[in-house]
Amino acid sequence: MKKSILCSAAVLAALSLTACSKQSSSQDKQASQISSKVVKKASSSSKSESSQASSSNSASASSSSSSQQTTLWNSQKSQQLASFMASWGAGMKQKYVSYTPSSPVDFYGTKAPADQLSGKYPVSVDDVNHEVAVKWSTTGQEAQNTYLIVACYSDATSARYADKHLYFFTIYNGKPVVLVTMQNQGNDRNNLGFRETENVNLKNGFNKIVGTSGTTNSNTATDNGSAGLPVSDDQAVQAFYTFLRQHEEGSDIYNSFKQDEIQLLFFNDVSGKNVASDVNKAVTRVFPKNTYEVRAQPHSEGQVYFQRISDDTIRVFNVPDAFQDDRWTKNSAWAVAQANNYMDHPKVMKFSRTDSTMLNLMKSKLTH
Repeated sequence: MKKSILCSAAVLAALSLTACSKQSSSQDKQASQISSKVVKKASSSSKSESSQASSSNSASASSSSSSQQTTLWNSQKSQQLASFMASWGAGMKQKYVSYTPSSPVDFYGTKAPADQLSGKYPVSVDDVNHEVAVKWSTTGQEAQNTYLIVACYSDATSARYADKHLYFFTIYNGKPVVLVTMQNQGNDRNNLGFRETENVNLKNGFNKIVGTSGTTNSNTATDNGSAGLPVSDDQAVQAFYTFLRQHEEGSDIYNSFKQDEIQLLFFNDVSGKNVASDVNKAVTRVFPKNTYEVRAQPHSEGQVYFQRISDDTIRVFNVPDAFQDDRWTKNSAWAVAQANNYMDHPKVMKFSRTDSTMLNLMKSKLTH
């Protein structure tokens, strides 16, 4: 009997231990599963935060890059202008140096641009009585109705006296404007008189760097095979002046005539004449009715073929005055294509403004 009771007690104890062991094992398994889920959730949360941070950084970098591209002016554009001015100046046979408010140039006694920014010698535009607000700028976006000067260039250290130029590259209400002065004497207002440059290459170069799409006086004519309008002597010299103003300042042109660097101007009607001066029989293209040529003596001073298409507008054909390339005589297909290209892609240009003194000086050199 005692043995039976002891045996039953032993069996019950064993069963109890087995049950406890199973329960403990089940709890451990559940805890392990919960722990695994927590770790996975934390890992997923960490990856999500990392992804969000990466996206945020990428968006920030993209925004910074976009801002750099859309800013009207910045250090990168300043470097582009420096390269452009070196190239453009070389083409003009002039040497331009960059100046700043802290490192100004001595321009006939005024320290530019420092004296203009301080108001010691204010800036006037087009008229001595029309003084304007100016400010030095690194972005071109600080103020409205103000000429924001983003760069200053001058050839004052290398040019002859009375031939020095001072350029303020400005942005006015979001528009690029290149101001130029050659003023070498004082005036009643004690200011420095500027005007917008009429040099087409300089204007378009600055426009391109700033990022504007507009160009000046370079529209392609569509009706380039039609007759032009008759041209008077006044209009002929004005057309030649307009052509030169693409590359030179008005005072430089004046000096060229005054000092007899340009001795004569030949004015001819070339209507119906062969575009390539008959150097190749395959080229049959001729100038349309009322096409004229104004050619300087010596030839190196330039010539222009043009039509007048309105009171103040001309169509210019970029035909050379000499055909020295061997292909003009040896490659008929090339010669025909070249002649057609000259005539099919002219420029339409507005007459550049000039005064009666300049026009009369040019007319005194004109011959038919």
